[in-house]
Amino acid sequence: MNLRFIGIILVLCGTAFGCSTKETLDTRGDAIRLGVSSVTRTVINDLDGLRSVGDNIGIYGVRTSGHTSGSGEDWSNAPFSDEAVDGGTVIMKNVRTTSIGEDGTVHWNGGYYYPIDENAGVKFCAYHPFSAAGYSVSDPAVGQAPVLNFKLNGTQDVMYALPVVGWRDKMDATTLKFRHVLTQLSFVMVDTEGNFVGKKLNSIVLKDVHTSGKMNIETGATTGWGTPVSLSVSDVDEIEITEDAVPADEHTPAKGQKIGSEIMLQPGLNSFVVELTIDGVGYGNITIRPSAPAVAFEAGKSYKITLTFSQKSEIFVGATVEPWVFGGSGFVEVI
Repeated sequence: MNLRFIGIILVLCGTAFGCSTKETLDTRGDAIRLGVSSVTRTVINDLDGLRSVGDNIGIYGVRTSGHTSGSGEDWSNAPFSDEAVDGGTVIMKNVRTTSIGEDGTVHWNGGYYYPIDENAGVKFCAYHPFSAAGYSVSDPAVGQAPVLNFKLNGTQDVMYALPVVGWRDKMDATTLKFRHVLTQLSFVMVDTEGNFVGKKLNSIVLKDVHTSGKMNIETGATTGWGTPVSLSVSDVDEIEITEDAVPADEHTPAKGQKIGSEIMLQPGLNSFVVELTIDGVGYGNITIRPSAPAVAFEAGKSYKITLTFSQKSEIFVGATVEPWVFGGSGFVEVI
């Protein structure tokens, strides 16, 4: 199995028209049906995860002059149409899915059809989330796909689907494979001396992170990152530190206590700075870096950060890293 993708094939058809029969296709090409695969690890990593966002995926389809991506498509050509018309350029304009059934069938409102020309195809691009606070889609520019404008809150996943071309006589499923464009951190605490047991973890704050940006829905490229701000890890407020954080003995490493929810952030950075507050006492300037050979936190990977505290003359914090796809390690320093 390719570990980057979980093969969840979802048959898509418009709910208003249903899965159209041949009688309705005499003057138009066959009804468009797609398949969708999700990537591994994160909030959306299986059919149930996809179903939970089944009404929050946007799809574009643009006509091509052939059956391969890049063959004649032009985002700046004729105006978008709400329904496929033979000779039209843009077949689907930001069509929002409405639901995903238990059998994996994805629905949208309306009917969309391939061009009658057997040499023509439709290139499909898709993205998630379709609609959320701080999110919008800009219209395509000359020769450029639409752009998703987003503002991260730390819990929102952002994905795009690798472009894929389908056509009316294509026998096998046309499958969209989604990729994550963000990096993900999760936190575990280890208290080597047991001195923090019973105390309350008040907050974990990432300092100077970029939360607003743009994503090209065709390539997944992110640009236009805004002014850095502080962003808190959710589900942390007043967590009591328990014996789970303490090693059983000096020869048995502690598994650690999971603290807070995963947080999704801008990828491509070589470090993040974290500030913790425990019982009102701040521990700042905690720098998190991936270990060699990695030099940056990559898109589509989740990094498990193990914070190891020893209340002695200084505090040492260590970290391990668990990417979504590949194994690895990392480290953290506290000053």
